Amino acid sequence: MKRLLSTAAALLLMLTATTAAANDLPKMFAHRGGHTHEIPENTPAAVASAKRFGYAGVELDVRLTKDGKMVVFHDKTINRKMRNATDYSRIEEKISVRDLTFDELRNNYVLASPNPAMRFPVATLDEILLECKRQGMIPMLHSKYVASYRRAQELFGDEWICFTSNVAALEECRTFSKCLILYGIRPNTVNGADAVLERLGGRCGVSTMQSEILTEERIAAWRKKGYEVQASVFKAPLEVEATRRGVSMHLTDFALVPDSRFKRVDGCSEERRTLALGEELSYKWNKTEYGGVALSLQFRGEVEIVVHGKRTYQLTSDGRKPIVLGVRLAKGTPSLTVRALRTTKLRSLACDVYEF
Repeated sequence: MKRLLSTAAALLLMLTATTAAANDLPKMFAHRGGHTHEIPENTPAAVASAKRFGYAGVELDVRLTKDGKMVVFHDKTINRKMRNATDYSRIEEKISVRDLTFDELRNNYVLASPNPAMRFPVATLDEILLECKRQGMIPMLHSKYVASYRRAQELFGDEWICFTSNVAALEECRTFSKCLILYGIRPNTVNGADAVLERLGGRCGVSTMQSEILTEERIAAWRKKGYEVQASVFKAPLEVEATRRGVSMHLTDFALVPDSRFKRVDGCSEERRTLALGEELSYKWNKTEYGGVALSLQFRGEVEIVVHGKRTYQLTSDGRKPIVLGVRLAKGTPSLTVRALRTTKLRSLACDVYEF
């Protein structure tokens, strides 16, 4: 009986710790939508997919065609992500979005996907924004075009996000919108970021793809001033380190964090055990259409964590704070392996398996 009470108390402690940690976790945004192996990025289907995965909103990339129509497409050229519409053949010559009229881009090419039903034409900005509105998603416009900001403002009021490194565009946006503005910073602009944010005023913050910029000290200083701090498309394990340092937002292709809104279908827990060098804990769950794994673990030592058999993390910890990470999954088998890279004292591990 005492053993059962002890186990129950330990599980309650882990649950409380995980819930408390989750309250401080960053808000998650889907990079170019919740694209998958089949669902192309920057499409209405990717917006719906991001909603299903539980993201707060989606980032989208705005480009102009030769005749000035706003479309949502990341690359300057269409070659990597599009195919000829007639026979799905690859596009051999380099073709830029800006060198095609909207009708040429829309009618002659489709987005690449192994699923013929997902080979969509390029989406217009309106199509993506209206899908965001239908899905209740926050659009994050990665765009330097003020016309795109005005359209988002018309549809969403101030509840959208303006995101670019173009300071002039950000400043013009602020003249008519109280939306959240994210200034995209690089190593050569980080020192002037505070001055830009002060000029912008209102809801604003920074975003960067460079992990070295987001030191714990910088993040704390920005957040103390009320600014948002976004880690932009960090690879594993850098997104975990950014979470540990205290970012308020993640723009991501794969990551999740624990969330009480998600439907938990399974999981695992461990407490107070020592893992010898090479010893591992391994778990596998039922195949899912849309799912993911999120975990909080507290340990002293060094471990290798593999999620879904492919996303690998080598992590070192002194055991003082839990480490939180998670990975989404489409049409696959959720799994988790924790392997000790040296003798490691595992204080607690709480893992949730979600189905979306």
